[in-house]
This record gives sequence, C-alpha cells and structure tokens, in this order.
Amino acid sequence: MLPNDREQLAQALGQVVTKINMFHPFREGNGRTTRLFTEVLAWQHGFDINYTQAQQDAYMQASIQDDAEMMAQVFLEVLTK
Repeated sequence: MLPNDREQLAQALGQVVTKINMFHPFREGNGRTTRLFTEVLAWQHGFDINYTQAQQDAYMQASIQDDAEMMAQVFLEVLTK
C-alpha cells in the first residue's frame, strides 16, 4: 500500500513510474497509461495530480533520463490535496 504522506507518496510514485517505464508494456500509449495509473494511485491516497506545462516537461525529462529521484521531485510538486 502506498503512504498517505505527500513526500512518501511522491517517492513511491517516482519509483513506480521509473520501474513501469523499464517494462514499456504496451505498443502504444505507455506514457498516457502510466500517468493515468499514477493519478488513480494518488487519488486512492487522498491526493490529486495537477501539472503545469513546466511540470509536464519536467515529467518527460525525468522519464527520458529514467531517474526516479527526478520523477519523485515532479510528483512532490504536482500532488495536491
């Protein structure tokens, strides 16, 4: 189970997204599916995810670099109650 604390949740989501990206399970739609999945996980733990354009760009850079810490930082910025 993912934690309800915003910082812990951001760290957990950063790890999850990085690991899912490694598998690239779908022929098309991996990024969209992963983002929807993280939105559902966040919602289940009392948070919403709201991206600005700059945060979407940061998400893409973290994804391209396969960097869980960068990804966690993005989630820390986008998670809202």
